[in-house]
Amino acid sequence: MERFSDFINEFGLVEPITKGGSFTWCSLRDKPTFSKLDRFIISPELVALWSRVSQYILPRGLSNYNPVCLMQETYDWGPKPFKWFDNWFEENELMVNIQEVCEAVKGSGVSNILKAAKKRTKE
Repeated sequence: MERFSDFINEFGLVEPITKGGSFTWCSLRDKPTFSKLDRFIISPELVALWSRVSQYILPRGLSNYNPVCLMQETYDWGPKPFKWFDNWFEENELMVNIQEVCEAVKGSGVSNILKAAKKRTKE
C-alpha cells in the first residue's frame, strides 16, 4: 500500500471530492462492515480541464457495491446575452468593427463593450 501511495504522490495524482456517500462496499451481514474500495484518482491535467470534477457514490442495487460515477458539475448561467457564430470570425469587416469598438470603450467594462459592439453591428 505504501508503494501505491508513493506512486500517487510522485505523479501528483488527486482524488476528487466524493459526494453521495462515504462507502462503496458493504458486507451485508447482521453487523455490516463498510469500506471505500472504489474511487477515482485523476491527473493534474484533468483537474485543469475539469475544475469542478467530483465522484458520486450512487445507490447500491442488488450487489454489495455502490457504483461510483465521475462527473463535472456545470452551472446554468441563464441565456447568453447575444448569439455568436464561428463563421463571423471569417468576415474581416465585422472583426475590424469589433476591434474598433473595443478600443473606443476600453476600460469601461465588458457589458459596455458588448452593448457598443451590438449597436455597431446593427449599423
